Parts: sequence; C-alpha cells; structure tokens
Amino acid sequence: MVLRKKWCLSVAMFVLGMGMAVLAVSAEAKNQERLHGLLFPEVIAKVNGVELDSNFIKFEFNRIMTQIKQPIDVREKIKIAHDIIDREVVRELVSQSGKTKGIEIPSETIDQEVSALIKNYDNKQDFSAALKERQITEEDIRKAIRVDAIAKELLDQKIKGNVKI
Repeated sequence: MVLRKKWCLSVAMFVLGMGMAVLAVSAEAKNQERLHGLLFPEVIAKVNGVELDSNFIKFEFNRIMTQIKQPIDVREKIKIAHDIIDREVVRELVSQSGKTKGIEIPSETIDQEVSALIKNYDNKQDFSAALKERQITEEDIRKAIRVDAIAKELLDQKIKGNVKI
C-alpha cells in the first residue's frame, strides 16, 4: 500500500511537471496552433519517448471552452489545458504499463468500437467529415480506443487480483 502511494505521488508530480513544462514552450517553436489565446505545439509531450500530439488535447480544450459561458482569464485557460494534458499523460503511462505487462488489444475489438461510432452517423463519409471538422483522424480514434482498452484491462487485472470474496 505504501509503495502504491509513493508510485501515485511520483506519477502525480511527474504529470504536474510535464503539464507546466509543455505550456512553457517558447512561442518560436514550430508547428504551433493558437486556440482560445493559447499556443499548442504539434507534439504536446513525450512520455518515455512516445510523442503525444496535440490533436485530441486541442479538441478537448475547444470542447470545454465552448461550454463555458462566462469569460475566463488566461490563468484559468492554462489550468484547463494542464488538466487535459495531465490526463493524457496518465493515460499514456497506464497504456505503457499495460503493454509492459503483455496486454494487447485485438484489432477486431478496436474495429468493433470504431464501427459502433460510425453507426451514429448516416454513413462513413459523414463520420469522416465529423472527424475532419474536429481536426482528428480515425487513427487518433483507434489509438484512443486502444489506450482506453489497455487501461481497462490493466485495472481489471489489478482489481480482480485484489478482490477476495
């Protein structure tokens, strides 16, 4: 239990540091996009050598910002961006942990999830158009599904291993 708390604290400190470091990138960096007054580089962070691109982070940031009805200052916007980045870094860390434990998600599982998403649209072209409008790709969706599935499987294994009936 103590080891788990230390690990969680280490991850939290790492994530907090990563979030602050990412938004401290200079304005001269290449491939940045301004969104609601903040600059987002194309690669938002590197987690153990894996690049996290900013597509999903920008999408989520924009979604949150359009839901906020009152004006907010830059500090609050930065905090929202930090929170999104922190969640994505943690998701990637969990995914990497699952991969090191040999957890793999079959392509068929991901295909089924994507098909379920496509069914919410009239056709595949409408689905593709919706992704393009949100500046994300089907590959971004597939990666997110894979990361979530690995995380779920890893947590299921940990919970099943600790639950005694």
